[in-house]
Amino acid sequence: MKKNSILLAVKDKLVREAWSDILNSDNRFSVVATTGDSEEVPLLCNEHSPAVIVTDIEESQVALLSSLKDQAKEAEVKAVFILTTALPSFAMRMMQNAAIGLLTKNNSLEEMIYAISEVAEKRKYIGTEIKRVSYFAPL
Repeated sequence: MKKNSILLAVKDKLVREAWSDILNSDNRFSVVATTGDSEEVPLLCNEHSPAVIVTDIEESQVALLSSLKDQAKEAEVKAVFILTTALPSFAMRMMQNAAIGLLTKNNSLEEMIYAISEVAEKRKYIGTEIKRVSYFAPL
């Protein structure tokens, strides 16, 4: 079985290292690069060609979406964005910008792994907390 390569772009080092260990222990995934700096993501995408990017993004970093969107056109990179809060307007804007998976930091590890698996198969995924506080129809 081919493992899905993952780029972790998570600003908190402890979280980044824990998630890396957890994902690497799952035979479906291989973390190929990590960073705490969202500006490094396009460079790391070019260097490692990850199948999925997992990133915690804040509203002030929405510019990262355009970068990832451009990368995705060329390399079919897919992304799971982990939001701090489930703000419906922000989540809607993320989906309009071609985000493929959306979770919040309140979702479970099990749901994060499921979301990554779905996104790796080119399916959209909206986390349960975001669905609960917004108007997303089930995908």
